[in-house]
Amino acid sequence: MSRRKLLALLGALAIGLAVGGSSAPAAVAQVEQWETFQGWIVAVGPDHVELSVSGFAMGGSNHLQVLLTETTIHETALMSDVPVVVLAYRQQGAWYAASIMAARDS
Repeated sequence: MSRRKLLALLGALAIGLAVGGSSAPAAVAQVEQWETFQGWIVAVGPDHVELSVSGFAMGGSNHLQVLLTETTIHETALMSDVPVVVLAYRQQGAWYAASIMAARDS
């Protein structure tokens, strides 16, 4: 497991512990799947970011919409053309961002 994925997993665990007893969307029992996406922010909305990702079966455009919540942690500006790594979870068919980090070369 790469260092980046390990840090993302630890961040997800910390978020899970922080919201464990609340009704926040990230309640661990309701999460269907965790995934780490690496790509570029294409568009930013009030409650989501759209990413251009590679290596994930997203269809011809390789675009993925990730919803933001009050518990989403981001260390980088949310604007177009920013390379990012997103730790996301799938819940009821939608992807939610747990954390958004600036992509760095290894």
